[in-house]
Amino acid sequence: MEDLRYPIHMQTGCQESKEMTCLCSFRPPMQKLAEDFYRLGALFSRKKEIAKSLDCFSDTFLLRNLDVDGAEDDFIEFFRIQFAIYLLGRRSLGIDLCEGDMIFDLIRNEWEDLSQQLAHSAFDFDKSNLRQWYKTIRIDFPWCFEEADSL
Repeated sequence: MEDLRYPIHMQTGCQESKEMTCLCSFRPPMQKLAEDFYRLGALFSRKKEIAKSLDCFSDTFLLRNLDVDGAEDDFIEFFRIQFAIYLLGRRSLGIDLCEGDMIFDLIRNEWEDLSQQLAHSAFDFDKSNLRQWYKTIRIDFPWCFEEADSL
């Protein structure tokens, strides 16, 4: 297998990014695509194009953390809505990769709990307008605790 060289951006503190060349024998295509979406999300965020930035950041963390082919459409929709709620609730729209992965896990855990509750519910649940319902669900994101501490 031939080695591939590709540029990566290393964060130096909270300052600027430095481009470096990394020598790697294999890099999964989904991870490369996730990095591209991440860079686009950051670019759109700096340009104040909020909707495009939200879409790119959502795609980034879905690609980094999911087998997209096997993912449920309902989960993807739930994740996009909840991730947008999280990002819009913060002071800045940008997000680093570790934080995004943590929020992905938090949303996925909430989805799994919600799915279990619905599966074991004694009531028949109408799934015709899930998007509107997903918008009403509130997750205790980390910024919720910051706001409570400042009161």
